Amino acid sequence: MRIRRLFAVVGLLVALAGPALATNYPVTNTNDAGAGSLRAAILAANAHNGPDSISFDIMAVNKTITLASDLPIITSPVDIDGQSQPGWTGAPLIQISGQNTGSQGIGFWISGGGPTTIRGLVINRFARFGIYAASSSSIVVKGNYIGVDTTGASALGNGEAGIYFTLVSVGFIGGPGANEGNLISGNGGEGIVLSSSALVTIQGNRIGTNLAGTAAVPNDAYAIRVLSDHDVIGGAGSGAGNLISGNGGGISLEGSDNTVAGNIIGLNATGTAAIPNTGTGIITSGANTIIGGGSVGAGNVVSGNGGGGIYLFPAAVNSFILRNRVGTDASGTAAIGNNGI
Repeated sequence: MRIRRLFAVVGLLVALAGPALATNYPVTNTNDAGAGSLRAAILAANAHNGPDSISFDIMAVNKTITLASDLPIITSPVDIDGQSQPGWTGAPLIQISGQNTGSQGIGFWISGGGPTTIRGLVINRFARFGIYAASSSSIVVKGNYIGVDTTGASALGNGEAGIYFTLVSVGFIGGPGANEGNLISGNGGEGIVLSSSALVTIQGNRIGTNLAGTAAVPNDAYAIRVLSDHDVIGGAGSGAGNLISGNGGGISLEGSDNTVAGNIIGLNATGTAAIPNTGTGIITSGANTIIGGGSVGAGNVVSGNGGGGIYLFPAAVNSFILRNRVGTDASGTAAIGNNGI
């Protein structure tokens, strides 16, 4: 009887205590494994009833973590914060290299690990994806360079998509604020793929160019491919639009009820000269698509592309194209044509 009472008291205390407090796991070296490594930090965060954080305090001059195998799949909520590295002033300092991880290498794999944030890292040379999230919610990816070197000028691509979300509910890739947008360039497939994922917002990113937005660093396929419903690319507010130029294609919308607003597609960052996407700027086969919008700043600039500007398939019923500039510079005062209508 006493043992039963003791177990009952312990159970009551655990219930009253609630979930475990958040813990920070610092990464202090560039080793593939062992104490102070990124691998060890992820394992510890997975084992702890989070949410937790992973910070960086690497003293070595060379801050590249060259992995010998894939990192553990992230299964518990965690904030992996490369911007915490001392000396960070806006550009990522920590590089995660997958060049030795084999033919199925993935940089960060999130499965059921939301809310999870990955920020302020350079992620390159994985055979498949830089970041892969599946069956998760509240996933945030911001302030990273994905598929390029630490300068943001040259390709060190991941073999397939830079970012791939599947079955993600609520996500943010980039953001309108300072240092929130990602640079997603140089990858062997798409820049971003959304598959069966709803309520994902993509804002403030540069996809297919160098960091300066002055030259192409192509993703080989579309910049963004959306196989989902109810997602948003860009926005009317300051900093919300994406720069989508230099890729195999611009945006492919293959789901319904998606919105594309406030983006520059096919030009440089200032909207004054062409950095063509090889194919069409925007293609949609989804119903209820909105390209542009009624408010100031919602219109896209779709110019200089190797294919047409905007193409709607017959299935794109109840779709709207509003206040866009197609075939001009960003000011609308000079012609920079697409190669088709």
